[in-house]
Amino acid sequence: MAAAVSCDRSCLSTRRTRVWALVFVGCVAALATADETVPFAVVGYVPEWRYSGINWNQLAQRTTHLILFSIEASFPSSYPSETPQELQGLAALDRLPPASSLGEARAAADEWGTKLLVCIGGNARSAALGPATATAAARGVLARSLAALCAAHGLDGVDLNWEYPRDGAQWRALFALVGDLRASLPSGSVVTMALYPGQERLITSHVASQVDLFHMMAYDNVNCNNPPCHHSSYDFAAQVVHSVSHLPQVPSFKFTLGLPFYSRHHHTGNWVAYYDIDPQVRSDPELDHSGEQCFNGANTLINKVNLAKQSGLGGIMIWEVGQDIFPQSHNSLLDIVWCATQQQHSQQCKSPTQVHPEL
Repeated sequence: MAAAVSCDRSCLSTRRTRVWALVFVGCVAALATADETVPFAVVGYVPEWRYSGINWNQLAQRTTHLILFSIEASFPSSYPSETPQELQGLAALDRLPPASSLGEARAAADEWGTKLLVCIGGNARSAALGPATATAAARGVLARSLAALCAAHGLDGVDLNWEYPRDGAQWRALFALVGDLRASLPSGSVVTMALYPGQERLITSHVASQVDLFHMMAYDNVNCNNPPCHHSSYDFAAQVVHSVSHLPQVPSFKFTLGLPFYSRHHHTGNWVAYYDIDPQVRSDPELDHSGEQCFNGANTLINKVNLAKQSGLGGIMIWEVGQDIFPQSHNSLLDIVWCATQQQHSQQCKSPTQVHPEL
């Protein structure tokens, strides 16, 4: 059995200079400094149910962006009376980390040069985005509220996760919101957007110029024609990468490839967090299944990272970092992914077995 890749805490450097180590059974380490000018993004979502006991410093060491998931939109007929006027376009603000935890997250992000974003929407949490963007006035309120929230909490920007606009009018409203948000946020703020595979074809060059990264949710592909279905196979990732790499209006570096830190059942689609998968299965980097559960093991994740880099994508995105066993084990998926992203800087940060050939 080949050993999985791991970067332990001792391989990480001081502020603004990152150092990585790869451990193959023994303790063989190599140092490398990232190219800070055009970093390959490692984006991790952190939902509110993970805040308790989270170690922000360890996460920030191994990511370039952390996204707090998620608040919701409000709209004129439902603006909550208890919300400050400058935030009236927002709801579910209690899903932000408590002040002490948010302070720790901000300090860790500053230490490691990681961007800290807030997400609005996501699955059923997107319901209010339709009415909240239906008019120019409502969009303005929402954009200004998001900007005020970022200013109040020291956040670096906003992730838009509308799942999903139901027609052309709502897509146009989303794109208009991007412009309003850019006008409301300070220069240098980060704006990202989550997309389902296929939706990338709707992105115009103008919208792409206003969005830093589009996160391709290349998982939950459970509607295959011939079960058993692997919800996030390498082949599915390759299809997504091929699509975003051949758009005439949007450069490939604007996209990240989504990676799952969870499994789904071959037939039912029920999910299980990576930390609940059989430890013996997790320890084998070549495995992508545990019984009827399909997930991404070490080799598949490394191959996907290499695919994204070789295809000129801007990075990878993770849903979600709290499902990892990090940092207590050498089988941490975040460690594996982080080391794999640094392969261009260190010959030691490489797959434990042969990677897939280029498409």
